[in-house]
Amino acid sequence: MGGITRSLPYLTNFNLEITSLIFCKCRIYFVHFSLILGRYFICLISIDRWMVTSSNQSIRRMSSSKFARYITTVGTCFCLIFSIHAPIGFEIKNNRCYAYLATSYEVFYGIYNLIAVGIPIILMILCSTLIMVNIHQRQNRIYPSNSLITGSHEVTIVSTPHNNMQLIRLVLIQSLTFLVLNISVVAYTIYDFATISITKSSNRQIIEAFIYAVSIHPNYIFCSITFLTYTLASSMFRKEFIFIGRRLYNNALRQCGQ
Repeated sequence: MGGITRSLPYLTNFNLEITSLIFCKCRIYFVHFSLILGRYFICLISIDRWMVTSSNQSIRRMSSSKFARYITTVGTCFCLIFSIHAPIGFEIKNNRCYAYLATSYEVFYGIYNLIAVGIPIILMILCSTLIMVNIHQRQNRIYPSNSLITGSHEVTIVSTPHNNMQLIRLVLIQSLTFLVLNISVVAYTIYDFATISITKSSNRQIIEAFIYAVSIHPNYIFCSITFLTYTLASSMFRKEFIFIGRRLYNNALRQCGQ
């Protein structure tokens, strides 16, 4: 939604975002909700893959569908409620739908941006590192066992299941993609927060608005390439996609034949 509403003004030469306060507030609510929810889910995926690869049995048991449904429901409700701050604190000013300037909310919004972008990046880097360490340890860990047939001393090398390895690879690729496509918005957020107290000229505000628009678009790109990432990085998802496509095609042929 955020990317579409930002692109439409360039095509239609009409920007509803800076002419309708209701649209400005509604748009910013759904944009913030979708962004924070997406980052929350990515963090959950990274944590779940770390749990799966952990050598601690109690940690692995936490990776269950019941716990996932609970934490997903709670997190979604929290994001719905927390995102209400955006329509409350945003207004149309200087041809821009942005946070109230020279107020305490602007300071809060700057800190919120740093946390909302910084924590997922740090968490994904940490989880990705721990996943790689766990995989390395599991591939090289050797457990002694006694053979019932020969009585000799055997060794067993523990390996990660193929499906789990594909999901782990997806997490690592997604974490890297998130990091690359969010560097620009992180840099702008830090700059914007550092210059909150500075009185800016109209020309500088226009330039900064342009830089912000350029830096935020890679963030929207990340949200739109999830399907591409999954299908290119995982043979399991490719097979499922081809299977569903063939089934839909066959159903369409049957409907046309009738």
